[in-house]
Amino acid sequence: ITTDKTTTTNNANNLESNLRTAQECFKDFITTIPIDMAMEILKMYLVFGGVADAPQGRGVLIPGSVEAFPQSIDGVRKVRERYGSTLLVPVAAIWPGFIHCILVNLVEFIFVLEGQLTREFEEDTEDHSNSEIMKLSSNNEMKTGLERKLYFLYFWVKYLLSKEFYHCLGWDGVINTEKLGGKKNDKWSPDQLLMLESNAPLKTLQMAQLPLNSLCDRCIIGGETIWSQDIASLLNDILGTDDRVIGNGIFGIQSDTAKKRKVKSESSSQQAKKSKHTIKSLMDINDDSNIERKENDSMNRNMTSLEDIE
Repeated sequence: ITTDKTTTTNNANNLESNLRTAQECFKDFITTIPIDMAMEILKMYLVFGGVADAPQGRGVLIPGSVEAFPQSIDGVRKVRERYGSTLLVPVAAIWPGFIHCILVNLVEFIFVLEGQLTREFEEDTEDHSNSEIMKLSSNNEMKTGLERKLYFLYFWVKYLLSKEFYHCLGWDGVINTEKLGGKKNDKWSPDQLLMLESNAPLKTLQMAQLPLNSLCDRCIIGGETIWSQDIASLLNDILGTDDRVIGNGIFGIQSDTAKKRKVKSESSSQQAKKSKHTIKSLMDINDDSNIERKENDSMNRNMTSLEDIE
């Protein structure tokens, strides 16, 4: 019996010594998996789910436990502490393009969920018979889940645009480190947290090569709820009137000084509405130009054919 107890204890000690930390597993992951495959795996694991212990339709950045991670700023900070500095920051430090990838996919997933939420809302506003009460209750639960997902995804977008994220990456010029008093992230005061959670300088975000203008356009055109509208307002505030380019320069039209001054006097919501209308107008102009070019090309071909006949 003594021998059995000793053997069991030794086996337990050996097992404990063989257990690997999350950091060790992560190091092996990024050094052994090709970057294109690793990016896809991380994107699914963090955002969309369906990989490892992340359920389908919910990556680990969206916490499942309502009790442990309430839908509040405390819950946001708690899940950020778990995955922000321990996972997102180390990956971004090794693969700079990872920030761009995750940010774009966070916004795209918000569009998907907004579409689902809008459809559920429209169905719920219709008249339902008594036989559909159970289905209506299920839809309400589904909407609650969608709203929770959108809530956390929105704050992850804010995190990737925040001073805290780039400060943890060790980038220069993000904040005045003296204001932190040499404290680590688990010792920051409420005022320091609010300062770190504010927007990173535009220069920093440009160094990260984030598609701020095109994301703003996408949120204005494709967004369906307050979450994408808030992201558009956030990006408008970051870019300002001097760096906000409607259509991201695709249509070759830049705002002149007078237009910029006019836009500057408008609120963020008014800017968003104006941008949406302008982008759609530019698309119409672009389509009309394409049609006119096609007609001219057709006429030129017909003239050439007549000359050949003569």
